[in-house]
Amino acid sequence: MKTTVSFILLMFCMTLILQAKEHKKENNLIGYWKLVKAMTNGLPNPKSAMDRTFKYTEEGLFEGKLFINGEEHVFPKGKYYLPDDTTMICINLTLDNKVVGLSNTYYFHVKNDSLNIYGAWFSNIKEQPNLLYLNHINEWWVRIPDKNNR
Repeated sequence: MKTTVSFILLMFCMTLILQAKEHKKENNLIGYWKLVKAMTNGLPNPKSAMDRTFKYTEEGLFEGKLFINGEEHVFPKGKYYLPDDTTMICINLTLDNKVVGLSNTYYFHVKNDSLNIYGAWFSNIKEQPNLLYLNHINEWWVRIPDKNNR
């Protein structure tokens, strides 16, 4: 009798473990977002860098758009991975879909239709292209309807 009960308990636990592995966590980043506030290296972003949207897809792709004088510019785009509920790893791609040599790690929190992203990204120094400069960001976004995309 003990063996049967132990076997049933073991099977029940294994079923729970397998179901937990199969359960795919909902990705609350998916959709379109509009930038409402941003700071880089502790300073507010200039107004020229504030008219931005971001799109995250179910396939793990992202695309940012920057609007300058009504003109749309893709900035940045690439692939993202979510190793946990608050960490995002981004691999940037060029406009012709070639991998840029760096990936960035950001932390994020979604609450209702608000998104806060913070972390750091690297940029090249124009005068010394072999050197990198670390930029710290803290950005706040709001969800926008898909059809609006701006």
